[in-house]
Amino acid sequence: QTLLGKVDKVVGMRFGPHNSNTNVNNNGYKNQALYYMSRGYDDENTDGIRLIRYIGENNNRSPTADIDCDKSFGKSGDEFFFDGSGSTDPDGDALTYQWDFDNDGVVDSTVMQTSVVFPAKGIYYAKLTVSDGKGKISTDTLRIDIENAPPVPIIVSPKEGTTFAVGDIITLTGLASDEEEGFLADDQLSWEVRQHHNVHYHPFLSGVTGNNIELQRAPEPEDFDAATTSYLEIILTVTSLDGRSASVSRNVMPRPVTLHFDTNPSGLSLLFYGVETRTPVTIVSWENSKLTVKARNQYYYHFESWSGVDDGESTSTREFVTPESTPDTYVATFLDTRISAIPSSNPTRVPTAAPTAAPTASTNTQVSPNDAQNDASSQTNDDVTYVAYDGANEDKDALQLTPVDLGDMPTPDIAPSDGAEPEIRADPGMSIQTKSSESSTASVFGLLVGSLVMIAVS
Repeated sequence: QTLLGKVDKVVGMRFGPHNSNTNVNNNGYKNQALYYMSRGYDDENTDGIRLIRYIGENNNRSPTADIDCDKSFGKSGDEFFFDGSGSTDPDGDALTYQWDFDNDGVVDSTVMQTSVVFPAKGIYYAKLTVSDGKGKISTDTLRIDIENAPPVPIIVSPKEGTTFAVGDIITLTGLASDEEEGFLADDQLSWEVRQHHNVHYHPFLSGVTGNNIELQRAPEPEDFDAATTSYLEIILTVTSLDGRSASVSRNVMPRPVTLHFDTNPSGLSLLFYGVETRTPVTIVSWENSKLTVKARNQYYYHFESWSGVDDGESTSTREFVTPESTPDTYVATFLDTRISAIPSSNPTRVPTAAPTAAPTASTNTQVSPNDAQNDASSQTNDDVTYVAYDGANEDKDALQLTPVDLGDMPTPDIAPSDGAEPEIRADPGMSIQTKSSESSTASVFGLLVGSLVMIAVS
């Protein structure tokens, strides 16, 4: 038997006690149930936490009574239509129905659907009792008011069509009137605020009594996707002195702002709320919302700077405060570490000469920026040590070279195993210095990421 056939996604499950830890079944074991949490995407409300439990072969379960009526108040002489067809039995047993409309203990009707006329002004409680014929019963009760209309609530603030930015203070103001009591007092007003997200909601304010309630700081979107599916629902419930209640609600929407993000080069990824998204990308945020974006290093591209911001910061992780209107595109610029080092605008050329030494292989050796600089500055004209990467294999043995000219990088005389051309890479900000015959020092490169390494491929 398929127990979870209608559940689209079960995200967790575990066994736990059912009813109580002292509830022991006939075999002497404490009753257990399988609890599962699901996320559903259909119209059958499969979201939530539910349980599956073993009931035994001859364990009769109780039915559930349910009353439906076409109205809950009216005038004397009005006909009310009652329906008990929503009542259920988990074992599939046939149900019988007993209606009592005037709370005198006498059965007024025994059919599933019936109607009644209440003769005079007053408060009546219609009661339905269902039985499964095996000793299990269930009851449901519905209040009916005759010549006693419920109070009428009105939300004054926020007004219809109000929108909010993150951090806004929303004032909750309402009023209510009743035919018998007139205007209701402030302590007869109760407020609830729900933060909706897709098909569920989170309590944002619950059960606050009074009027002119300040709702502190309108919320941020729950997550990356919630920015397009979330809003606030304001609910005002008023209660008359005789206990009759009525509610009204109003949706307050956030002010959306469209943001554009890209990378240079375009097509790399950025992280929004921890979700990796390929650029260029357009996202929706809320005005004044804080959006955290991370430009992490990827492949051979290393983050360098942001454009579209003017605070002078260049950290890879940025917190953007969403403006009132759509700004220019935010661009994260990356450095391609495969590109050869480029000389400065006025480099001092080193005289071309033959290498002072033949290439010498060294195992797993990589020259750090400081080591390279110190080593280079201590040598004569063209004794500068490089290490270069084979583009296809980055973790192989390195080969140390002494090139003849910093402007004309030597081509290593080894060939990578895959036939690819070896590539030259270096660290940003690393400056290798050489001494000319006049002992002057030249700053030769603003070098790219990674110490220059040549992959020795056997």
